Amino acid sequence: MLRGLLGAVCVLTLSFVSSGALANTYFLQKDLGIQGTQHLCQYSNNRVYAVSVGQICAPQIEDQPNMATQSSTGLQQGIQSLLDSTKPPSELEEAQTRGQQLQNAKSEVELARMSHDAAMNAKMDQDKQNRRNVAMLSQILNRDVSTSLNLTGSGDVLCAVDEIDKLGLVQGETRKLKLHFGEDGSISLPTGMLPPIKAGGQNGTWPLFETHVTDMEITTMYKLNVFNRPKVHIDRLTGHVTINGLKHFVGQCAATS
Repeated sequence: MLRGLLGAVCVLTLSFVSSGALANTYFLQKDLGIQGTQHLCQYSNNRVYAVSVGQICAPQIEDQPNMATQSSTGLQQGIQSLLDSTKPPSELEEAQTRGQQLQNAKSEVELARMSHDAAMNAKMDQDKQNRRNVAMLSQILNRDVSTSLNLTGSGDVLCAVDEIDKLGLVQGETRKLKLHFGEDGSISLPTGMLPPIKAGGQNGTWPLFETHVTDMEITTMYKLNVFNRPKVHIDRLTGHVTINGLKHFVGQCAATS
């Protein structure tokens, strides 16, 4: 690229060298070699001159200061700009580039998580709407809604659940728990679902509160400690269960005989 640029630039030649009284003497500092059809020479006035390819750089030249200044300014600026553009990036520039790349990667991960959450919420909303449509159709046909959890105000439900992270990935092993619905509802939890600090339970069993049972779903809550009050939602048509507290669990339930 440098060779092509220098070949295209109209550089100074030594044809204007004179020995007049106004001329200064400058000595050869560096032979820059052949670039295109020109042989470039740098002298002690820090300017570059060109001679024919077949000629060598003279040990010294005489140049008029005004002419040299006016003729070589554009060339020197062009060469300097080219050299600046080929400099390797500084450590600060590299750090800024890496920081921007990291920020872009974080943004992509956040967008992917938000897209996943939106898709999951949309699916849950659609599933709930489908169940409502089934219930309305059943009422129109004067038929009872078919449920997999045929609780009539009381009974036991066994569930197998998995812990999931914010991206919906399963963490750890499947846990089994038991819910009892009646006058005194309760939930029995395995050790793997208990926090380090807990209160209000006895022998791994916690009382339920705000329990609601409809033809379509069962919702309830339990209190592990002052900071963690998980909410339980069970779909009576499919047996699907979600438990949302400081940790999130999903799984499947079935009523005991």
